[in-house]
Amino acid sequence: MNTKRILVAILVALSMTAAANGQAKRAKDLTGAWQYSAGGAPGTDLPPFIGLMVFARDGVMIESTQGEVNPPAATPGYGAWKKTGPRTYATTFLHIWYRPDNTLIGILKVRQAITLDESGDQFDGAGSFAVTDPDGNVIFSGQAMSHGQRIVVEQDQ
Repeated sequence: MNTKRILVAILVALSMTAAANGQAKRAKDLTGAWQYSAGGAPGTDLPPFIGLMVFARDGVMIESTQGEVNPPAATPGYGAWKKTGPRTYATTFLHIWYRPDNTLIGILKVRQAITLDESGDQFDGAGSFAVTDPDGNVIFSGQAMSHGQRIVVEQDQ
């Protein structure tokens, strides 16, 4: 019986160590969940807003923003990301914009370059966006900037 307890304790300790090592490794990568704030580049009229992003290891990303930014209704953003340098990344994601009667307004495409800070817990991004109508014509476009902070596990008190 003691042998089983010791074996279980060793396995738990090893899995905790592996998880901690994985967390430390991810701290230098974009993989994970982020809260960000964004707005138009200087000289544009895009209002500030906040959002959430998740970057999966396989290069898939999911993004959502506060509703007022994507009126009247929009899907979450779905897209892809890749590493382009030691702490730099490129992303492209799409939102479908639609009216309350479910008719399509168009597709919002966002492309951005992200630079992760040395701690791996914050990023700065700059990029462009364009909304195209169902025929592919650009309705409007612009430039945006963002700043993100990694979401980390906080102990419940």
